[in-house]
Amino acid sequence: MKIESHIKLESDRMNWCVHPSFFWVKNAYKVACNELSLLSANERRSVVVVASFPPIGPLLVGKKLADVWSTPLCIDYRDVWFGLGVTQVSRISPLNVLYLFNAYLRHCIEKSACAAVVVSEGQKTMHEAQSDLAATTIPNGVDFALLSGSRYQRSSKIFPITIRYFGRIFPPNRTPKPLLEALAAIPNKERKFHVEFYGTSPDQLLPLIHQWGCAHVCSIHPLLSHEKCLELQRSADMLLHLDWRDENSRGVISGKVYEYLVSGRPILLIGGSTQSDLAKLIWSAHAGYVLGDVPESIREFLRVLVHVPHEYLKPRSISNLVLQYDRKRLAGVYLRMLDQLAEQGSLSEVL
Repeated sequence: MKIESHIKLESDRMNWCVHPSFFWVKNAYKVACNELSLLSANERRSVVVVASFPPIGPLLVGKKLADVWSTPLCIDYRDVWFGLGVTQVSRISPLNVLYLFNAYLRHCIEKSACAAVVVSEGQKTMHEAQSDLAATTIPNGVDFALLSGSRYQRSSKIFPITIRYFGRIFPPNRTPKPLLEALAAIPNKERKFHVEFYGTSPDQLLPLIHQWGCAHVCSIHPLLSHEKCLELQRSADMLLHLDWRDENSRGVISGKVYEYLVSGRPILLIGGSTQSDLAKLIWSAHAGYVLGDVPESIREFLRVLVHVPHEYLKPRSISNLVLQYDRKRLAGVYLRMLDQLAEQGSLSEVL
């Protein structure tokens, strides 16, 4: 069923809750117009409007500015973490209808845009499969100033091996369930791990931990400052990252993984496909281990890890393969793309 049909079917049966971004659209547009009005006609020729999604509000502002002021519009999808690929659904629900409504609005707004920016090749493929708007891939990257600070030093006490996760979970699509299931299958005498979750909702996580009998090897901690999180990342034995299992999130790469890359600690990627964009990033940077979604494979890796921990946990230097994700360098790539848009009104080649 097409997007328009889904919305028509449901719009009369729902009480829509307007996203907060709608309330500042008018003021944001007014402020932007005031700024543009201060520029000469010649100065306005170098202006490019960049509108980020989600939420939908910035796209509405960007489209209006592009239409009224005849400025090139670039849509930035690099903060998308779910739903970019939702163009049809198997069942009607308020959340699914919201995704469809966003997709319909994006489709309309993209007609006013000259370019889109995405975070991975998988996201680019998904975008271009449903849109005529060309996309350029520019990873989010990381500030290499984060390299400063204390580095990892292995404790003389080998066990337990500390695995740390930072952020939220989104069951069933982004979940530590395969890891917990693998831990549950390891005999107690070999279960020499401690998994620490920071900033994860206990309401979501505790049922999973108790379901798999892992309460004695897991702990949940509150959200900490960014600086403290970076310190804990650098001192962990391993860093856990959860890939998305949902097809609609194909190509999503969380900004957190770039922080992991410069921590010097091995990344344990669990969930999703072993061929995902995130998996390829970790493999190509020699930054860790991609274990996929199968508990048996994860269990076997953990059992080997217990027997030869020093082979897997030794300090790592930051390779040249990681340096390509320097945010300053990537910002330069982005600026060159915007300069080309300002000069030509379109992109003649992928940067």
